[in-house]
Amino acid sequence: MNKEAKCYPPCEAPIHNESCDGVGSTVDHFTPKCIGKLWGWSYEQINAKENIQYLSEPCHKDKDRTTEARLLLARKQLKGAYISLEYYLTVEDPNFIRNERLPKAKEERRRKQRRNMLRPRGKRSL
Repeated sequence: MNKEAKCYPPCEAPIHNESCDGVGSTVDHFTPKCIGKLWGWSYEQINAKENIQYLSEPCHKDKDRTTEARLLLARKQLKGAYISLEYYLTVEDPNFIRNERLPKAKEERRRKQRRNMLRPRGKRSL
């Protein structure tokens, strides 16, 4: 470990990337800021000591890959959906976002088709 690395705390990632050097050179929010804002957290809560962790660059990039999927699940949870731990853990799957959005797109297509079937065609008479 070089002199500069001694200035940083150790990487606190629960699962380390294979290229992690063990040096926590970046500051990361355990619960991302976007999810904290969605839940109505204050600035102090988002930046609380308990919500901050130090990660190496490779570990931070790995964690950031799941942020969009975790935000999607948080939105579902706010709408009243139950999110099981097994389902939550699937955010690690690289196809998670694509798989989540497909049913919604199909549902939207069906809704538009139904709306078009119910809408009267032609000119309206006054």
